[in-house]
Amino acid sequence: LNHLSPPPPLTRPAERGSSDFSLASFTFDAPPTPDDLLLQTGGFGRFQHRVLAAAGAAYGLCAVPALAPVFLVPAIAEAWDASRTQQDLVSSAFFAGYFVGLATLASAADRVGRRPIILLSVVAMFATTLATFLAPNYPVLISLRALSGVFTGAAFNTITVLLVELAIPERRAVVKAVLGCCWPVGAAFFVAVAWLVRGVSWRWMGVAAAAYVPVAVVLLLRLPESPRFLFLQRRVAELHELLVRMAEENDVTYLYPMEHLEKNIPGGGAAAVDSHEAPPKP
Repeated sequence: LNHLSPPPPLTRPAERGSSDFSLASFTFDAPPTPDDLLLQTGGFGRFQHRVLAAAGAAYGLCAVPALAPVFLVPAIAEAWDASRTQQDLVSSAFFAGYFVGLATLASAADRVGRRPIILLSVVAMFATTLATFLAPNYPVLISLRALSGVFTGAAFNTITVLLVELAIPERRAVVKAVLGCCWPVGAAFFVAVAWLVRGVSWRWMGVAAAAYVPVAVVLLLRLPESPRFLFLQRRVAELHELLVRMAEENDVTYLYPMEHLEKNIPGGGAAAVDSHEAPPKP
């Protein structure tokens, strides 16, 4: 069964200044997978840490619209004399929208890219959350809660996908664990905001929470596209530029030339990039 063994993966790159670095000793015989290319950029370094911090901040703030009913329900019950059913719909509308966001916008990230969906979703999530706290009546509030759910579901899912695709396999569990810690931090932020504005109208809670939006947007503007998405779309020039930038920030020398990417990236879709083809039977 020796002929069924796959060719060895690309080796990890030598650090700059290392005596082991040699372009002549590096081979490009096997078509690369996205994980092979990530190894050539240093695996998991400063670049990934920076992106994880920026995206984690936005990920944690997804807790704000999810927890909003804790403060909205008592407020509308008092201000608008909302019935028990109307109060329950504040949460139900959000999670109905959340499901729609997962099924539509999150899936659209496979066609248009992770980065544009994240930017759109995070900005729209906070715009609709802010508008929810300023809603003039109950029907408008419920409609905005549903829209907020749509964009929260898209942001929550797509941020996870992007960060996992920027990490080498052995660090993906760490990425998920860090993201899991960001959610309670975002929840604590919202509770702190609620405590700070406890003496004024409940509408100011959304305004105060939305004050963080410009910071989140500035952080997310430097968010890269997923290398796996660029790989699958055969956007070779953008992929090569991203990989070089990742390697530079991670302080390693990137070895894989763009001409080899153009020649070796398979065109068979997702199934073709996750495993090397077995060599032909002798």
